[in-house]
Amino acid sequence: MRRTHQIVASFVAMLLLCLSLATPSNAQNEAFEAAEQIPASIHSAISGGFWTAGKDEGFFRVVVIAGGVEHVSHRLYIQWLRSDAKTQSYELVRTVNVTELNMGQGYLLDVKTSFGDFNSFKINITAKSLRVKTKKFAITAKGDGKYVIQSR
Repeated sequence: MRRTHQIVASFVAMLLLCLSLATPSNAQNEAFEAAEQIPASIHSAISGGFWTAGKDEGFFRVVVIAGGVEHVSHRLYIQWLRSDAKTQSYELVRTVNVTELNMGQGYLLDVKTSFGDFNSFKINITAKSLRVKTKKFAITAKGDGKYVIQSR
């Protein structure tokens, strides 16, 4: 009889442990831990839009990285993230360096995004460097992993 109680108690304890791992608070802890792992050099990240390529689909993300102390400069990168409906997760597919903005010492003063046409993401940027007047750019990221940049 005592052995049966021990087995039942062990089973109940294991069941409670499994249920506690599946609670929303665990999901909140995972989100908190993910947020704490973001490098301090990330100035901002903006997600949006929707892309498809073959059987893959996902969304775009613009990442601004800050560096320096006295002469802070920002670098802009565009990312393509794949959505996996089965696992309810995201996977980074591609990161592209926007070389037209990331050369030399520059400041990104303003980054605004909007949905473009289907399979594109529009990024409007006001940039300033130490040597050049403020310039404005329009970037369109495409689903094929490429982008087009134009002066405005």
